[in-house]
Amino acid sequence: MVSPDDCLLCLRYSSEHAHYTVDGGVAVITIDHPPVNAMTPAVAVGIVAGLARAAGDDAVRAVVLNAAGATFMAGADIKDFADADSTARLLAGFASVARALEDCPKPVVAALHGFTLGGGMEIAMAAHYRVIASGARVG
Repeated sequence: MVSPDDCLLCLRYSSEHAHYTVDGGVAVITIDHPPVNAMTPAVAVGIVAGLARAAGDDAVRAVVLNAAGATFMAGADIKDFADADSTARLLAGFASVARALEDCPKPVVAALHGFTLGGGMEIAMAAHYRVIASGARVG
């Protein structure tokens, strides 16, 4: 797992696209990329940085991955499919987040609400557990 010390960009993006807090021994990583919390390379770096931070904190017993706004995650940002290089970076971001979720030594719960679609569903499935709000839609 990548440590936050290994990547200064991780620290910058983690506060810009995925907020990290700890409450009562639970790390909360909140995806915050309006309007639908679409995955971008920057969002991926923020999530991975938050997971690394949680993994290295002995006071953290579990991690919750949630999202700001009305949607958990509605897949990828279509702008990142502009060319082959952008698409490759986006797919690498999805893979790195999925791997970091699966490999996290602490239990990770994805808290789904609103819409969870496409790549967002892949991210949710990579978490160790999922909880879903009443009325949420997945696919």
